Amino acid sequence: MTKRISEPIYVVLKEQAKNVIHKWGIPSDNKDDYVFPFLKDIESKSEIERKQIKQVTKIINKYLNIIGMELELPFKLTTYVGQHTFAAIIVRNGADLPMLKSLLGHSSIVTSEKYVSTLPLNDLEKLTDKLVEF
Repeated sequence: MTKRISEPIYVVLKEQAKNVIHKWGIPSDNKDDYVFPFLKDIESKSEIERKQIKQVTKIINKYLNIIGMELELPFKLTTYVGQHTFAAIIVRNGADLPMLKSLLGHSSIVTSEKYVSTLPLNDLEKLTDKLVEF
């Protein structure tokens, strides 16, 4: 479940993700525990949690940017770019807005629509072509 909405988010774990969790995650039978221990042992999980998430995201983005530079990407690689890339890929492969909303944990479909509006024009043309394929 997300903090903003009370709907569970379901994910499919591929073998690569399972390997990362096995190597770096903390085993637990408690469904409320975090897989990665960045936010453990917090009494007040509101503002402190947000600050810790921001700090962890900053560290992840630092290393993603290093990877992006080594790959000579023409943009700064961040978690934000990753989320938008994920959204674009699943929409290109047929996911609709309610599915996108669910997968990204958005509380509003309007937020999900913003991800679709950033698709390149040729992708929108391909999606339009699919409308008349019958």
